[in-house]
Amino acid sequence: MSRNPEAISEVLDDVSKDKSVGVESLCAKIVERMMEKHEYAERVEISMTSDYMFMRESPATKRETQEMCNLKAKAVGLRDEEGNVEIRKSIGAELVGMTVCPCAQESVRESDKIRLLEFLDEETTQKVLDTVTFASHNQRGIGTLLIEVPEGWEVKGEDIKI
Repeated sequence: MSRNPEAISEVLDDVSKDKSVGVESLCAKIVERMMEKHEYAERVEISMTSDYMFMRESPATKRETQEMCNLKAKAVGLRDEEGNVEIRKSIGAELVGMTVCPCAQESVRESDKIRLLEFLDEETTQKVLDTVTFASHNQRGIGTLLIEVPEGWEVKGEDIKI
């Protein structure tokens, strides 16, 4: 069996008995095992992504709703010249949302400013521009937050407030 799948399989066997292991720590354990099996490696990086459902209160209805995000975890192992290995782990989430296109909104604003100045003075035009919300189009946005977690600490997915 290749050393990479072997290392992953060994770690999964070990942690399958311990349900309290966070995914970022699981990545770190795989990195550690890979560094043991590949003594020559200077860097090992493992990342995992999983669907994650969480509960959130709807701002409009104030009812509890279910939302989905991608839970992301990563660990990077670096070996120095003396052979010491430092492992950095991180956890986070990726969430899809809606944004307003700022470029289109600015283009409409500039176009409307030119037209407003045809019949309004500069001060009144600026007041209108500062008051009115300009048309644009919505676009899907994907936001990702990753938090580096110090050694000995664990952050649970449900504790990441998005």
